[in-house]
Amino acid sequence: MSGAIAVSAEAQPSAGTVSSAGVAAPHTDPTAVEQAAAQALSHASAASDAAAAAPVAPVPRHRPIPQLLHLQGTKKRLIIGLVGLPARGKTYLAQKLCRYLNWIGYRTATFSVGSYRRKAVGPAAPPAFFDPDNPEGVQQREQLARDALGDLFTFLGSGGGQAAIYDGTNSTVHRRQLVASYIAEQEKRLDIQVQLVWLEMVSSDPSLVAENIREAKLTSPDAVGLTHEQAQAFFAARIAQYEKGYQALGTDPADDENAYLVNIDCGRRVIQNRIQGFLMSKIAFFVSNLRVNRSPIYITRHGESQHNVKGLIGGDPYLSPNGVQYAQALANFIASEKNITKDELKELSVWTSTLKRTLQTAEHLKPLGLPTTHWRALIEIQVGPQCDNMTYAEIAEKYPEEAAARKRDKLHYRYPQGGESYTDVIARIEPCILELERMATPVLLVVHRAVARCLYSYFLDLPISQVPHLDVPLHTVLKLVPKAYGCEVTRFRLAVDSCEDHGGATSPPPTIEEQRAAEEKALAQAAPGETVSTAAAEQQKETLVIVKPTGSPQETVQ
Repeated sequence: MSGAIAVSAEAQPSAGTVSSAGVAAPHTDPTAVEQAAAQALSHASAASDAAAAAPVAPVPRHRPIPQLLHLQGTKKRLIIGLVGLPARGKTYLAQKLCRYLNWIGYRTATFSVGSYRRKAVGPAAPPAFFDPDNPEGVQQREQLARDALGDLFTFLGSGGGQAAIYDGTNSTVHRRQLVASYIAEQEKRLDIQVQLVWLEMVSSDPSLVAENIREAKLTSPDAVGLTHEQAQAFFAARIAQYEKGYQALGTDPADDENAYLVNIDCGRRVIQNRIQGFLMSKIAFFVSNLRVNRSPIYITRHGESQHNVKGLIGGDPYLSPNGVQYAQALANFIASEKNITKDELKELSVWTSTLKRTLQTAEHLKPLGLPTTHWRALIEIQVGPQCDNMTYAEIAEKYPEEAAARKRDKLHYRYPQGGESYTDVIARIEPCILELERMATPVLLVVHRAVARCLYSYFLDLPISQVPHLDVPLHTVLKLVPKAYGCEVTRFRLAVDSCEDHGGATSPPPTIEEQRAAEEKALAQAAPGETVSTAAAEQQKETLVIVKPTGSPQETVQ
């Protein structure tokens, strides 16, 4: 019996939307995937049939699926292999998924076959290179696939990696068998246990494909030097070559014994087969909720609080007079944000924590009629009763061991007597991250410094070691606009005075030596070919806008 289930994203989480044994949910078209598979098979050419018949090292029909609750300190590894035609959002998903897995603590890297192709034959490989009737092209592409897999296993072996994402089309049964065979060989060589999960991206909506080409492919290295019209034609010709031999997951009877996910139309429908265990369930949930979101996300700290003025941490204080002034300035800023139309403003939602200083800041937004949600998960890092309502200087004097431990490792340091660490905060706000990933409308988050740092690091894909040191000052709005391969960041500095402007009491910033050590540590932990961003490098790419009280901004670039 098949282990597949189909999930309709539109119906979640209503009852009756999940069915077993491959039966479609009642709110979806039960024949959509079957028709897509039949169409893909009808395009298979004689060359692809010959390739499928080529000898491949045998792999077991059914491989036990290891439980991947904890990869740390074990021989278990996870490989997610992407499947799909070009311009289906595979690389977008790969980057999002890699970012998510790293953020929740699994050392992950992405290996894109396209990057190896560009290095080997250049970015402008002609469409004939991808023709399944071109034996030389087929041979070259298979070698490039092996090259990527070789580096992938270096990362999973001596590189200390726990999970890897294999980004390629993997569009035929033969290619997927080749990958599975290679994995079986490397398992024996490295004495590790690998779970291979296929993840197919399917799009039945031509407008989605056209939008993917427009936003992602037109900024791709493959399109350098081409006009928009030339790039459109170039990628359309490449897609046509892949369509000749495309074989969807589920077209081979042996697929029933493999773990796989099929994501149809950006989560409108998701099919799961043999997805078991804690980590794979988290990945399936993430994929099911991921949307292509181009709406801005605004992140700001609450207005200056009475504790900020006194240099105290913890507690649940009210705003200071400056903080109240910022709350009103924030409302004015949101109301006049030039990139939000009136219709979008009606759709903008406000998220706050449950602490007084965020609630009081958001109170001034009420005249705008914006829906507001209070998340306890968004409260400030908890410092525990021992350090509550103290200054950092008082903690250093009274508890020098705690102050020293925090300075040594601010990321993992946990405040005593039930306090939290930054890693605890990351775990706590994960549900908020998942909800943001599925949002399709603008969101304003009025939160606290530790939470803002975690959110900012996630969306900019910064190394986790940088999180405690990110600069998120008071009375500043961070505007993040998701793009195909990252975020465009603008900082709006609202012209309201705060204690931080005058060197007021705050968490001691890292020294130059501490910052350099953190960045060197991030570089040392990078996967082969992995781009490592530092906080300083990322923030140099930001745009800073000073919003004057008169409402006329003055823009500079940092």
